Parts: sequence; C-alpha cells; structure tokens
Amino acid sequence: MIEQLLCNYPPVYKRYRYLSNFKYLLFDLYRDSLFFSFEVDTLVYRMNMKDSTVISFGNSGVDMDTAYPEFRTFEDSDIHFSACRQNYGYYRYLKWIPQTNVLFRGYQKQKAPFEDGLQVYRNRCLVADFNVPRGFEVIGYIAPWYYAGVKPDYANEKFIIYRFKL
Repeated sequence: MIEQLLCNYPPVYKRYRYLSNFKYLLFDLYRDSLFFSFEVDTLVYRMNMKDSTVISFGNSGVDMDTAYPEFRTFEDSDIHFSACRQNYGYYRYLKWIPQTNVLFRGYQKQKAPFEDGLQVYRNRCLVADFNVPRGFEVIGYIAPWYYAGVKPDYANEKFIIYRFKL
C-alpha cells in the first residue's frame, strides 16, 4: 500500500515570483513523525503521520544572505544554479537524533567566510546556533558523541569526520 503525504510550500515562497534555485524539501523521519522544512523557510514542521496534524517552530539562521535572485526562464535559472547555491544562504538538511531528543538543522550562511551554521533544537526550542565548517552535516550519535562529516577531499585523499558533544 502506498500513501501520499502532502508537504505544501510555505507562505515564504509567495514573496517571490520565481525562486527556482531554492525549492528543495528537507526531511527526516522518526516513528510517527515527519520533520520537514524548505531551503528558504525559517520554520521547521513536524507532521504526526497518524492524523496529519502539523506543528511548526524555528528561528532564522545567523548571517544568511537571503537576497535571492529571481530568473524569468528555466534556462537562466539553470545557468545560474551553481552560483546561487554557492553564494546565498539556505537551509541544507535536517537530522533527528532520537536518543537525545535533538533536531539539527544545517544551513549555508553566505559566500564568505566559508562557514556554515548548525541549529540545535530540543522540544521545539532553539538551544544553540553554532558556526561549523562549510559542508558540515550531522550523521549520527553514539553516546556520548555526535558525529558529522563534510565532503571528501578527493585531491588529497582525505575523509574528515568530526565528533562533538552538546
């Protein structure tokens, strides 16, 4: 059996006529909950999958450049896709850690200084917002450490994994 769950675009997208390069859905699952958000939306949504009720929470990331360019055609959008993704701030991922009741939301700030942000939510409240290396993504938890990684450095044949405590 296949069931369809709807995650409608939030009102923030109505501020733009055509924001094609920042329309991706972020999500993570745990038991009866679907956590989801969108790349330009400050809110995180938690849907109860038993009855489809949705609650929202969230805070803006720090030092995010959100002066997003709009393009009139798909061709222009495609031409500028990489530059937009490198130069503007957007939310990148969600990661729920059930063992500690923590939701991480990673975000890109702006082109420089090559740092990203990491928000930490517990019980729908923002408890921390850290600077982290560009591309930093939380991947899991083995007590007492949280683990994260960044894109591999293929040129130097290095894989960097971080561990940290809250």
